[in-house]
Amino acid sequence: MGMVLVASVTGIVIGMLFGIGKGATLVEGGAATAKEITPVATTIKNLIPGNIVGAMVDSNIIGLVIFSAFLGLAIWWINYESKEAAKPLYHLINAAHKAMINMALLILDYMPWAVIALLANTIAQRGLSSILEVGKFIIALYVAAAVQFTIQLILLAVNGLNPMTYVKKSYATMLMAFTSRSSVGCLPMTIETLTKKLGVNQGTASFVAGFGTTAGMQGCAGIFPSLLIIYVCNVTGTPVDITMIVMTIFVVTIGSLGIAGIPGTATMAASVGLSGVGMGAQFAMVSPILAIDPIIDMPRTMLNVTGSLTNALVVDKYMESLNMTAYNDMSLNQQEKRS
Repeated sequence: MGMVLVASVTGIVIGMLFGIGKGATLVEGGAATAKEITPVATTIKNLIPGNIVGAMVDSNIIGLVIFSAFLGLAIWWINYESKEAAKPLYHLINAAHKAMINMALLILDYMPWAVIALLANTIAQRGLSSILEVGKFIIALYVAAAVQFTIQLILLAVNGLNPMTYVKKSYATMLMAFTSRSSVGCLPMTIETLTKKLGVNQGTASFVAGFGTTAGMQGCAGIFPSLLIIYVCNVTGTPVDITMIVMTIFVVTIGSLGIAGIPGTATMAASVGLSGVGMGAQFAMVSPILAIDPIIDMPRTMLNVTGSLTNALVVDKYMESLNMTAYNDMSLNQQEKRS
């Protein structure tokens, strides 16, 4: 989650530098109305739900995450005391998880039709300027992805690993992620690259890479929602002050937990982020961006996968189980190409 925090900061900084959303206009009254910002302490306190049903009704996503964390801890404690008593709870949670995933996938199947309607409504209300602003957003996201990728390489260098060796051996996996737009689909190739080319321990590779497909995605759940929040702030005239910046970083980092690594789910991460900072009602404003999602999903997914690769390398190096001989052996990369 530390690198997601860094990715969120990267997204915020790039979004502010590019001024994304400032060229878009609001039709109502010709001027935007600034949203009142509450203090950080008050906002964080409000995130902790007093009523779990109320949190669901009010779309308090972060509150639900906090509740789920405590519920998971309680179930773990039950399992520690009696495995038999915890089994029904495990079965219930697994079944509910599968049901929710199927529901989300069903919604994603119809997402293109919803985006068409949202886009038509946006153009009718705000004019073509909203579409022209999308070009700036695309450039900003690609620049942010490049900056975050550079940060990943610096992290490797700080830990005594040659970044160029990593890039040469991981290039095929990066290309696969860029074209497939699916972190989960790249998982077997990611693990194979870590174990056969980069010398990472099998256990570390499987755990870190697998975990990276459901949490801590630096592209889809870090940079993208942060950029969208800055975009909506600029469109609505909401001041991007220190309170908003801190809340964005906090909400995006916590909200990155449980985002599945399949095409389209970055939209869910964006919804979580906007709801977390109190802008869920303005979600329709991002419809022009959702319309070009495949274009921006490619660098996002590649960044997710490179994040898993670098995290696994750093963890294995820290655990002193990384095979440095295999990491530096470029012949392993050549053998893979010939095969």
